[in-house]
Formats: sequence, C-alpha cells, structure tokens
Amino acid sequence: MDDTLKTTINDDDLVKHIVLIKKWIDQYDQFLSQYTGTGDGKHIMLNNAGLTTNSFHYETGRGGYFSTNSGTSEGQTLTLRGALLAYKATGKQIWLDRALKLSDALLNVLYQDKPIPDEPDVNWVPHWLFNAKQDFKSQQYFTNMSVVFTNGKATIKKDDIFKVFSVRAADATLVCDSPFSQVNGKSYSIKSLDYPDNNTAIVTLDENVTGNFLVVYGTNTGDVIHTNDNYDAYPVWRKLEQKETVCAIDSLAWSYDCFKLLFEVTGEEKWNKALKSTAASIRHAFHIDNAIVYIAPPRIGYDIFENGMYKYSSRDVPEIYFQNKVTGFIDIHYPQAKYGEGQIGKGSVNASFGKDDYLLVKMSSKQKLIMKVALDEENVLSRR
Repeated sequence: MDDTLKTTINDDDLVKHIVLIKKWIDQYDQFLSQYTGTGDGKHIMLNNAGLTTNSFHYETGRGGYFSTNSGTSEGQTLTLRGALLAYKATGKQIWLDRALKLSDALLNVLYQDKPIPDEPDVNWVPHWLFNAKQDFKSQQYFTNMSVVFTNGKATIKKDDIFKVFSVRAADATLVCDSPFSQVNGKSYSIKSLDYPDNNTAIVTLDENVTGNFLVVYGTNTGDVIHTNDNYDAYPVWRKLEQKETVCAIDSLAWSYDCFKLLFEVTGEEKWNKALKSTAASIRHAFHIDNAIVYIAPPRIGYDIFENGMYKYSSRDVPEIYFQNKVTGFIDIHYPQAKYGEGQIGKGSVNASFGKDDYLLVKMSSKQKLIMKVALDEENVLSRR
C-alpha cells in the first residue's frame, strides 16, 4: 500500500492542530489591529467607533444594493461573537477589549442608543445597515420626467444619475410612490441601459417607438449620510425616518449569542437583560400565526390563548395560566382540588398525518404526578 494513502492519526496531530489554530487567531488579531481606524478610508475592517465594515476591499455590496462604505448587523454581531470566542479560547485581553468596543458600537449605533430594557421588549432590535467608512450622499428618485424617445432610444442628462427604473406612456400612472411601482397603463420594457459617465444614461427600449414618455430615475444627490450613521437601502439609499428601525431578522440569532457570551465573560446584568429582550424578539419575529397543528410558545405580552389555543377546566378549583417571561412557555399552576380535570390544547379541523409524521409533546412538573396524554385518533386525526 502506498504510504501517501495512509490515514493513521499520530498522537501529536491534534496538538499540532491546536497550535495551528492559535497561530491563525494571532494572525487574525494582527490583521484586525492593522486595519482598525480610518486608514485610507477604503481598506479597513473596524473603524474608530468599533463598527465592522461589510467588505475589506472597496467594492459595492450585494450588487450595488447598498454603498461600498457600509457595514451590516450580521457582520457586526458575527465579528463580536468571534472576538468573544477568541477571548474565551486564548484569555488574551486584546480580544476582550476588541469585543467590548464592538459591543459599545452595537448598542450606540445599531440599537440607536436605546437603553437595554429592564423587562423584555420585542421592539428592542438592531438596525441592519450603517455607514462604516466615509461620508456619502443619499439617493433621490423622480417619477415623472418627460423624455423624448426616437425609435425606442433616448439619452438622459441628469447630475449624478445612477439608475433608470422604468419607462411608461405619458398618460400612465404609478400604483404607488416608489421607483419599483407597478404601472397603471402602458409601460415599455427596457432592453438595455448604458451610463457613459456619471451624468448620462442611454436608454434603449424593446419596442421601436417614438414619442414623449415618462421616466422614473434616481440620482446620488440627497443629503449626506455621515460615517457611523444608520441608513436604509430601500427603495434607494436614504436616511432613516424618525424612530425608524429596519431589522434583519437573521441577525437576532447572532445578537442572542453575543449577549449570552458577554454575560458569561463579564457577569454584567445588563447583558442578561439584553439576552432576555432578544429572546422575546426572536419569539415575536418567528411566531407562527397561520399554522394548523403547531403549538408554539406564545408571544410575550400577548394573549396566551391565541391562534386556536384553548383551555377547559371542570375542576372545583380551576388551574391558573401565566407566561414564563424567561422561557416564553406557558406555566400552569394546579391548586389542590377535590375533583375535575384541566385541559389545554389546540384544535384542528383539516390536519392530516402521514405514517412518518409525529407530535412531539414536552411537559414538566415541579412535583411528582402522573401525566396522561390522550390522542383522539378517530375524531381529531385523519390518516392518509
């Protein structure tokens, strides 16, 4: 057998891997240290405020959906999570210092300086997009510019034009005030767009038509979005409205991990409060409100018995229901009673189960008792 094909693991292989991983962590520390600050304003990873950039290189984000200067909540929380895990693995103070700076920026910018709630608040969530590198102008859009097309072609001259969104007949209207709006009336498909310079757009339509048509276009001529400012990318790069937050739901899971690690590392109660609010936000954001057979933890602050949930009691001393603010689950207290039973469940009329389907039931009690779970297969479940 060829020795190169052997897969035997030597006794010290794992030790070598640990050494290698530590080397990688040190190299990443050196990289972040070198590219933290303002630098050349383009090739940075962390700015002076502790915000993470979306990309090291000066390139447009998501095909130009947001500015090259941007950072995102996903990037911020994942970088923070990595710094905390690196600190736990190495014990090096520089990783904890970096994590605390990242967490300060997370609260100050993404959470918009809103205090960590003492009680879980589902509205305490991070904004998803911010300027991490250099000041840039926000965008504007215009919906009713009359343009003369000749044989399906027109040249538009506007300062700092970045996009032509649509072309429609002179008597057609937009369904709503948006550059992406559908059209009431005749619209013309755009075959190609060419931008020979920052102030020119050449539009070619699919149809070889001549006449005055209405054009929807956008320009980079709005108010300045400063470094460390939040902004949004839809429908164009724009400043936030007062009290506006646009949350990327997937970032809540990373925020949860970050607050959990911060509480473990620092022991500060504020991170435990942040953890509880984030847990409530996740339950609220991912709440199933159109399910047939699911019984999900109810949303904190809402009616426990929503979405088809029911309770029934024939006990002489009825049970008491309340929601656990830590877990989100329904807690039931059964006072001592002489007779009767209590029921909780969710009804379903059209549920159908295959041979591989199942119901997972989780129950617990602080006292010893006998539990009986009954499935009425004849009247409740229909088989395939």
